[in-house]
Amino acid sequence: MKLCYLDFEFTNIVEAKLDLVSVASKCYDKGELTFSRTFWLYQNERNKNDAKKFFTNRINEGYIFVAYVMEAEARSLESLYGFMPEFKAIDLYLEYRCLLNHNHKLAYGLQYIEGEIIKTSPPKNKWEVTEGDDNDAHHKPSYSLAAATYKLLDVKIDTKEKDEVRNIIIRSNPDEINQSADRILKYNESDIDYLRQILNKVYNHHRRERGSSVESWVKEALKRGKYAVATAKMVILGYPINASSVKKFSSQTKEILQTAAQECMKSDPSLEPFRWNKKHGRYSANENNIRAWVEAQNKPYWRKTDKDKTSLSRDAFKDWYSSESEGFGGAYCRYLKTKQSLNGFLPGGKSKKFFEFVGSDNRVRPYFGIYGSQSSRSQPSASGFIPLKAHWMRIFLDAPEGKALCGIDYSSQEFLIAAILSQDSDMMAAYSTGDVYLAFAKSAGLAPKDATKATHKTVRDLCKALVLGISYDMSARGLAPRLSEVSKQVVSEDKAQGYIDLFYDAYPDYAEWKKDILEEYESSGYLELPDGWVMWGDNDNRRSVGNFPVQGHGAVIMREAVTLAQAKGLDVVFTLHDAIYIELPVTKLECVRVLMDCMQAAFKNIMSRYGRVIPVGLEGDVWSKYFVENSLQILPKSIHVMTEYVDDRGKKDLELYRKFL
Repeated sequence: MKLCYLDFEFTNIVEAKLDLVSVASKCYDKGELTFSRTFWLYQNERNKNDAKKFFTNRINEGYIFVAYVMEAEARSLESLYGFMPEFKAIDLYLEYRCLLNHNHKLAYGLQYIEGEIIKTSPPKNKWEVTEGDDNDAHHKPSYSLAAATYKLLDVKIDTKEKDEVRNIIIRSNPDEINQSADRILKYNESDIDYLRQILNKVYNHHRRERGSSVESWVKEALKRGKYAVATAKMVILGYPINASSVKKFSSQTKEILQTAAQECMKSDPSLEPFRWNKKHGRYSANENNIRAWVEAQNKPYWRKTDKDKTSLSRDAFKDWYSSESEGFGGAYCRYLKTKQSLNGFLPGGKSKKFFEFVGSDNRVRPYFGIYGSQSSRSQPSASGFIPLKAHWMRIFLDAPEGKALCGIDYSSQEFLIAAILSQDSDMMAAYSTGDVYLAFAKSAGLAPKDATKATHKTVRDLCKALVLGISYDMSARGLAPRLSEVSKQVVSEDKAQGYIDLFYDAYPDYAEWKKDILEEYESSGYLELPDGWVMWGDNDNRRSVGNFPVQGHGAVIMREAVTLAQAKGLDVVFTLHDAIYIELPVTKLECVRVLMDCMQAAFKNIMSRYGRVIPVGLEGDVWSKYFVENSLQILPKSIHVMTEYVDDRGKKDLELYRKFL
């Protein structure tokens, strides 16, 4: 096996058109060092050509490229070539994340964080944390190279020196770069010197704990590395926005918040939920009045703060209300979501601002946070990611001249994944009806066999909240508020448990499979996904363990679909939960069907190993200023055609805020 360890340094990271500064690499063939060192410095065309020749030869010879944060290294290769070459990759950053996933021995204890050795401990079970607990302070492990070398190799990297050299490179002053050539070389080489040792440590852990052979583990790691490269392609492309609208909006954040506050006041004029703050020229929440309103609603199980006060957090309101809810509860949910969504646009604060992710081409290149969750789902940073902000803000996603944008979503995917994993034929039959919530209502005797979405809306809404809650293994106490809200009557904890029992009675094979998952986790000490992503044995939250297989398979399917779509030449701009978004020429609407085919194929590729599989449903939107609403009859009926991207869940707020755009 041929391995090439590499480390690039570059500038212009926001634009993703990276100026090559330096490259260091070491190559091993079956464990022996075959190429000791290569180094190129600062925009020298001859050196740049030498670098390109070197990598071309190694790619053709079948080398596997090993790096820490392969997404960044792949972007550098694209800069070197002017396109993304096909190459094999292992990303030790992702491997270290996997190694620490509920592996307390490595994830906690003494850690090297921001240049200091800190003793850390596992966080409290998130279901036991009260508002105000310092649950995140020094609990989350660091995944930096310095953290990995300290924990795995007992080596403490001089992070101060790394920061100073990195700043020299970022400043990109030719004279300073040339004067610092030796420091830059040492900086690059010091990183790659640790990579081989880290790789061996990671593999040895999988060998001991899972019995992995070199071949099987490398195959899994290559899948993760492949998606790191796929992510680099998405970042290089970026997603397009209407920059003028975003700039106009961002200059009026104060007025937008005022409007959101005024809507809350209109929803209940007697409440006075806000006061005008003359000193700061803005509305401030009148917490005493809002708390009194909450307490007057007599909602059982409302969240409390650590001081046993009624919580006014967004999570507390979301238990009982949504942005679509009538009255003050819904209006305040919308206010809180809008306020949260302005992060990145408001002045001040230490977090990155939205426009730091925007290039001169009006395309946004966010941090996607791949493999960010325990189940390997991506966790993008909301600061540079419009789709994670308020639903009405998706109006900013705007295709450039001659182009359209399209987003395709898997329909009730997790329900079907659960049905296939458990081989529950009743669940599969429910999915085949096209409405899993109404199908459950009928099987559980909550609605007659001839019920429709129109005739039994309230029952269907209750079953939807129940099915979605059970998919996250919510307890009766957690479900009771949501069921109470949708049914418009108080649902006790006992009654909520009764509904949960109805679900498991309706789908007994699924219920048995859930028990088997917990037993497998306890007996083997880990759970794994088809691509080898592992959750190790230190997760003491049974609900969290139960969530892992279904959510994790959804993530594996999504990654498979992205790589298939890119292989077909589609321009994937981002993913969001169970949806993939592409940019396409308005003259090539066949790209929509190609994407749908890729998503269907990905689902079948991953799920067919478990036995019987039925087709997964797909739905989505395609929009461009060149289209007329629902005018493209050549597309499937499940695809909604729009002139601009208006999310149904954000229509009410969009009408309110459009004047600011």
